[in-house]
Amino acid sequence: MPTILSGDNRPIYEHPVELLQNLIRIDTTNPPECKMAENQSFTTFDPGLLGYTTMYYWQIVAWDRLGNNTIGPIWNFTTMRENNLALLSENMAALDNIESMIKQAEEKAKPAQPDTYTVVRGDFLWRIAGKNDIYGDPYAWSRIYTSNRDQIKDPDLIFPAQIFAIPRDVGPNEHLVVKGEFLSKIAGYSNVYGSPFKWQKIYEANKEVVEDPNVVYPYQVLNIPRD
Repeated sequence: MPTILSGDNRPIYEHPVELLQNLIRIDTTNPPECKMAENQSFTTFDPGLLGYTTMYYWQIVAWDRLGNNTIGPIWNFTTMRENNLALLSENMAALDNIESMIKQAEEKAKPAQPDTYTVVRGDFLWRIAGKNDIYGDPYAWSRIYTSNRDQIKDPDLIFPAQIFAIPRDVGPNEHLVVKGEFLSKIAGYSNVYGSPFKWQKIYEANKEVVEDPNVVYPYQVLNIPRD
């Protein structure tokens, strides 16, 4: 029987069915809203770079293989003053930043390809994205969708003669989502906001394409407000 324990060894979660995954929320507000990890199945978790001498609240939501979930209580802790051990978390955050910037640079370095596509009868976003002269990957359909939100109200419904922009670059106020990212992780990048707790700014600016703030998909292009 899996059991999640608190710092003083009191059980937070018990269930006779095998535990599959956890959702972890950590925030400076109570209740915590900032999603720091999902599909977490390990017994330890590194929240990354946190502020010094700051009180954080955290909570775990656990799911089993039947889809049942248990919401744990809200716990809190206060971080210590700055010391050299913080360099490890800073280095890990820097690696995430580098990975994100490399992906953005790769997109900008791709050879010239058509900048627009005219829809023909029988087309759908999945098929268009999979064309070799578009993206060569049907999963990139969400990039076409999010880049043409002024024309596409329903991603399952497009019309012949519509002309869609096929973006090849990522603008200075945009972010191209890659696998494994979520809003708080994106907000934490140094080239975005440098703080995972500003994820709501991204969500508010992209509600048309982000229905659930806990779920974003690879190839989505998100607006990054700078005001």
